[in-house]
Amino acid sequence: MTIAFWLAAKGRSRSTLTIAGILFLMFFASSAVSADSPPEIKIFPRPALTTIDAGVYQGKSYNVKLEYFVVTNPPQGEPDIRAFIGAYVQSELAADQHQGYTMTDRFFYRETASTPRDYVESVKGYFDHDRIEYHADDLLVAVRWRRGSDDLEYHFPSPSQSP
Repeated sequence: MTIAFWLAAKGRSRSTLTIAGILFLMFFASSAVSADSPPEIKIFPRPALTTIDAGVYQGKSYNVKLEYFVVTNPPQGEPDIRAFIGAYVQSELAADQHQGYTMTDRFFYRETASTPRDYVESVKGYFDHDRIEYHADDLLVAVRWRRGSDDLEYHFPSPSQSP
């Protein structure tokens, strides 16, 4: 910035001083906006946790796919969570991925010390193991898709289910 002011002081042009002033204001305006902006929301798929349950019920075979995700800085409140997760599901996961499944359940957990974005289940011993299902208090929402339906079902944990 001092170079632009020096050039303007040398009599180069008045427009140089104007441009320098505009750049100066843009720089400080952008730094003020970024400092006040909310943290970015990101979703991290955990493909290692994906399972497919197959079976037969009343003579008909079925396949249920279970997928798990960790969300950083999740929105607050059911309507905001529903809007954000619904937009993610519609944009990131194509319908043709589900053709072989009767139902797909997606579980979205908030990022905590217990469920970090790089969460991996562990088995250290017979009684010492960790499963994603043990972290129900971090569950934001479960989203279900059924074959033959374009609608998504949202299941929010009730406060009584949390420890």
